[in-house]
Amino acid sequence: MGQLTGLLLGTAFDDVFAAGVALETVDPGETETTGTAIARARIETFDGNDTVTAQTIVTNPAGNPTAGGVLNSGILLGAGGDRLEVSAAANGIFSIANGVRFSSLHGGEGDDTFTIAARSFITLVWTNFSLD
Repeated sequence: MGQLTGLLLGTAFDDVFAAGVALETVDPGETETTGTAIARARIETFDGNDTVTAQTIVTNPAGNPTAGGVLNSGILLGAGGDRLEVSAAANGIFSIANGVRFSSLHGGEGDDTFTIAARSFITLVWTNFSLD
């Protein structure tokens, strides 16, 4: 998978819009690592039982990772039993995770389900460590 951006239109049938971003920085000199699954996008699913998923995992053990699920976007779910699933996880010293930020989410007619999760984990890195 990759990042979703721009205008994305569904059909009158069951549609799936899936975005996934996984970034890992191992260079101790790289302090900033940022990833977002859905960014600057407008998604309109129309009818059908549609699914929109966004999953982001950003890891920088020695730095400041930022993970975003949906950023600066609009998602309009049409008629039907639609699902929106967003997950963002950041792993690092000063980590930030945002499920949805600066975005609008709209359910349509039918039974829609919104699941949004954001997790931020602190990772400690020890250097020049010795036991005497």
